[in-house]
Amino acid sequence: MPRGRSCSEVQGTRDFISEVSMPHGAKIIKAVMKDVVSDVLFYAESSHRERILASVAQQINAFHAEFANAYPESAGNLHIIAHSLGGVVAYDLLCAQGPGALSPGTDMPKLACAPQNLFICGSPLGLFLSIRGRGRGGCGSANAGAPGSDGANSTMISPETGCLGATRCRNVIHPLDVLAYRLEPLLFESSAPPAAPPPASPSHEDCVQGECICK
Repeated sequence: MPRGRSCSEVQGTRDFISEVSMPHGAKIIKAVMKDVVSDVLFYAESSHRERILASVAQQINAFHAEFANAYPESAGNLHIIAHSLGGVVAYDLLCAQGPGALSPGTDMPKLACAPQNLFICGSPLGLFLSIRGRGRGGCGSANAGAPGSDGANSTMISPETGCLGATRCRNVIHPLDVLAYRLEPLLFESSAPPAAPPPASPSHEDCVQGECICK
């Protein structure tokens, strides 16, 4: 969760969860629910989500201002690496930068400059977009919108360029990561997961104690 005022509000609510939880049993599961699952529930609630997005935008701008002051010749070099739920936050934040993407009354700071790259690592973004109604081919078309928008003016990842507005997006996943979801089916009409490579055949170097197993 981001720091600052919105973080303290979210943390205060998170701390209160202990008051409404049953005091006995399944403590490990409850800890996971409080510290992990609750992040998703907070972000799914619109008022918390808007504060989180605004806080993240403010922090990115603050870090960028410090960097630009120290390295003015590289002030335009902004790259975002977002992990897990942070990938969803970063995606929604970039969608909210487009004209008309925000609902009236939403106080969303604009980023100081457009990030050149967004690296989404181990993120459930594909799951979130599917739940929001972006089925096959929907991540690259203007249908069901990002939070705080009507969908029609939201910026989507382009299937042709892999860019979200001016930002190039890369979805980094591990096949065994249960929280990571693919984006290809949302970008292309037909996208099957890559086939597992065939098992390697033994070579003569694997033969031991004079017994040949490579045939």
